[in-house]
Amino acid sequence: MEKKINLLEEKMLYPNNVDEEFINVQLPISLYEDLQLFEEQLDEGFKNKVITILKLVGGNNPHVMIRNMLKKLLTNSLAQQFSWAGKKAKCSFKDLKLANVIIQAVRTVHNQITDTEISNSIAKWLTQGTLRAQREKHTCTQSQTALENN
Repeated sequence: MEKKINLLEEKMLYPNNVDEEFINVQLPISLYEDLQLFEEQLDEGFKNKVITILKLVGGNNPHVMIRNMLKKLLTNSLAQQFSWAGKKAKCSFKDLKLANVIIQAVRTVHNQITDTEISNSIAKWLTQGTLRAQREKHTCTQSQTALENN
């Protein structure tokens, strides 16, 4: 009983402290199928919880905040399957509910940022997804080689 009271008091004192366990998909999302499942879950209540989690990611300016949100949400291997507008045989990120969630989360903290600035930041991060994925793979290969040589 005392534990429950303490938990309720904590939630009243720290309302932004959101438990991420309610998300049925492991973050960052690495598979397109998991992203589709995540999209299906984005009803109003779930969306508000995700926005609260994303707001807490932070960043010293809106563009850093957007990058941090995207890093939290998507792996580089999934990011390389997207472009903002869906060009070059990639999926369109702007058509996802998740794009709107990111925009809303950024706007709650940085209300002066324009749609163009947000979309440009997301587009740039998605464009660099392939390069980041290659770098990750190269770093893993180097680490594995170093371990084998020891």
